[in-house]
Amino acid sequence: MHPMQQIVTTATLLAALGWVGASHAVEPSPPEVVVRATGSGWSLTDAKGMTLYVYDLDIRPGESACRNACAETWPPLAALADAKEFGEWSVIKRPDDSRQWAFRGDPLYRYARDTYVGAEFGERPENQTWHVAAKTMALPPDAGIKRTLAGKVLTDAAGFTLYTFDGDKVSEVAVRVAANGPVRRSMMYAVKSACDARCLDDWKPLEAPWIATPVADWSVVTRADGSKQWAHKGQPLYTFANDAKPGDFKGDGAKSNGGKSSWRAAVLEPPPPLPDWVRLQATDGGEIVADGKGMTLYAYEADMNINRPSGGASERGCNQYCLDLYIP
Repeated sequence: MHPMQQIVTTATLLAALGWVGASHAVEPSPPEVVVRATGSGWSLTDAKGMTLYVYDLDIRPGESACRNACAETWPPLAALADAKEFGEWSVIKRPDDSRQWAFRGDPLYRYARDTYVGAEFGERPENQTWHVAAKTMALPPDAGIKRTLAGKVLTDAAGFTLYTFDGDKVSEVAVRVAANGPVRRSMMYAVKSACDARCLDDWKPLEAPWIATPVADWSVVTRADGSKQWAHKGQPLYTFANDAKPGDFKGDGAKSNGGKSSWRAAVLEPPPPLPDWVRLQATDGGEIVADGKGMTLYAYEADMNINRPSGGASERGCNQYCLDLYIP
């Protein structure tokens, strides 16, 4: 795990539960850097709004391991000749004597294939050594965040999309608690749901451990059967049985309770706007990307794997035979 995704250890119970903590506020940044607040925490961009990245192989203090061909794909974030270090911001010298900004010791880079503001193509499952320079909000161990066509959504631990239900009503309940002392009153949360037993065959509550405690925007609600369920910003969370794989969000917009109540994917950040010539198209397998004429668009995995372990560009790609079949 990259240092920017560290585990919070300030509270014994939270460490035991495996909470991923949100970092303290970022100090003022250099003029070349913008700290962008997001629905899932914050991220760093350059002054034009282009995403910045950090590299796992940058392990020697004050040095960059991304050089030559790697630096063409991942341009370093240049620091001016008179740039001064301050706070958590430092400046490293590259082999060509140019200067590069680093945050919390991590040199910062752009990605050459990010062609528009909001693009984050540099962080992909097949490319585990590069990460968006960002800090994720507090998450319980039972939850995660995933990019989908719907944007960044909350997921369960297996990566399946989480949903909220507007037929849920959460209320505070006063309970009596005795903990090595006099009995006292404490406020807990209970949910009254319009999702009945038949509904629950398709919609599974995101179960919380009995010892789970609220942190940041996360709370624990008690269901009618006494089970515990995670809620985000007061909204209980569920998975959908018809989502076949991580990244699916087939339950978004579904109806329950005789059509009176709706389900929504728990979207933290909407996706970047699509180009004018691209549209989303509904299919039996879910939404896909198509051109303006409704023709399905494809991505070639060999095109996406453009980095060798050394950081150089891959020679694999769509050859002429491939181009005869797949039109760019």
